Amino acid sequence: MTGVLSLVSIGFAFFVVAVSPGPANISNATIAMSKGRKVSLVYGAGLSIGLLFWGIVAASGLGVVLQGSV
Repeated sequence: MTGVLSLVSIGFAFFVVAVSPGPANISNATIAMSKGRKVSLVYGAGLSIGLLFWGIVAASGLGVVLQGSV
């Protein structure tokens, strides 16, 4: 039961980080205003996939391995 609760906590924290405003939101808004909605949606999807990748890296503990490598 604690494993499921831990995963829910991690998922919620990841969700909060993903939806919080930051430089990516500003850059996506800039792209939307200059290039249009379609390009902005593709750009936002790329940002989301990148965030998901780094979230998995961090959650799996590979961040410690990467910091320790030369």
